[in-house]
Amino acid sequence: MVRDSVILSVIQNGLTKYAYYLFVLAAVVLVSCQKAPERAESGPSPAASGNPASTQSETEVPANTVLWVQLKKDLDSSKLNVGDKFTGDLAEAVVLNGHDVVPKGATVKGHISNKQSAQGTGSSGLLSLELDALSLRGTDYQVKAKPVTLESAPLTGEGVKGSPAASAVENAYAPKKGILQFFLTEALRVKS
Repeated sequence: MVRDSVILSVIQNGLTKYAYYLFVLAAVVLVSCQKAPERAESGPSPAASGNPASTQSETEVPANTVLWVQLKKDLDSSKLNVGDKFTGDLAEAVVLNGHDVVPKGATVKGHISNKQSAQGTGSSGLLSLELDALSLRGTDYQVKAKPVTLESAPLTGEGVKGSPAASAVENAYAPKKGILQFFLTEALRVKS
């Protein structure tokens, strides 16, 4: 009989201990279920959303870095006006510490800041281009770079202005797929 009461006491103590553990487990599950809707209402956390941009860090591309821009269309001072837009792609990746920070093919956008046609013997046609932005992984970054000025050869007077011989040199020109060299004047911070 004593032995039966000892066994019964051990079973009751064991059940009480397991009941306590079950109660704590139920409380944890209940609390976690109550927190889940709060997260759902405020939207998924950046890391949970699968958005790689949210987990990326910023990298600074230093001033004086060269951006090699391949034009997407012909630029001709006789056909463009100040303020007209142009686009291009990076012909070379921007590499820092052995990593492509800005990949080859990233799109750049710019505008015409100055243009003029040659006006007489000894004068040249000019076309000045300025970069405005670099598009990378769906984000546009403002770019500050030295303008690039294209210049035609000076008129020599061998052709009459307006004749085919003269028009070949009175306008500044850059061909489609031509590559231009822009130097950053300010550091550029991009997500890497």
